[in-house]
Amino acid sequence: MGHPPTDFMSEAKHTASHRTRRGRLHDYLLYCAIGFSLIALIVLYGNYQVEHKQPPGFPAKWLGLFIMTGLLLYFAVRTYRGFTDRTRLWRLIAIFGAGHFLVAWLLLTLMQRVTLGDFAIATIAEYFILMAYLEHFMKRDEAGGPHS
Repeated sequence: MGHPPTDFMSEAKHTASHRTRRGRLHDYLLYCAIGFSLIALIVLYGNYQVEHKQPPGFPAKWLGLFIMTGLLLYFAVRTYRGFTDRTRLWRLIAIFGAGHFLVAWLLLTLMQRVTLGDFAIATIAEYFILMAYLEHFMKRDEAGGPHS
């Protein structure tokens, strides 16, 4: 597929290429895999709660973290769609994700109460950090850096 476009006109052509039957099928299968993964996680968590005699429910702050992480991953993959066949993009996302989860875990374990506004502010800030991070390293890749 090649590199993602850098100007507006070629971006329109790049986006149009994903409107093919194969592109739509790929997207559909990806969404199904994400959905099935979420269902599996929910069922596994429910079974864990039953086995350990925990009250039903899920702490809202951790649910907010998962939603925030999902949105960040969605925006990153959508923005760098042309790079999804490269392991470099996935490595960069994994490195960022590890830092994201470490910082979030530290903050959420220290904070007793987290509001939706806290997550909104954090998601917006982290979105810009993630996009700058990917832009920096993916441009280096595009300019002839090490390819994976």
